[in-house]
Amino acid sequence: MRSLPVVDADPRERRYVKLGEVARMAGVLPSTIRHYMRLGLIAPDAQTPGGYALFDPERALVRLRRIQDLQSQRFRLDEIASILMGENGVHAG
Repeated sequence: MRSLPVVDADPRERRYVKLGEVARMAGVLPSTIRHYMRLGLIAPDAQTPGGYALFDPERALVRLRRIQDLQSQRFRLDEIASILMGENGVHAG
């Protein structure tokens, strides 16, 4: 697992958002994103000093939309992981 930068989640600093905010923006449950994280489909970009995952919202939304698009084409999550790995050349985690 890669080491994540630790940053303060200052609400005035909008570069990173917490998992719940990304979930709200994407229209999915936070548990869905946590599940995707466990499967390596998406990875946080940083973490708070307390260990909470932080995401670049634009990057996370593009990734989540790609996952949703592949799901709508009836790909299984394990197949989506392989597709994403092939597109990026690396594992999300």
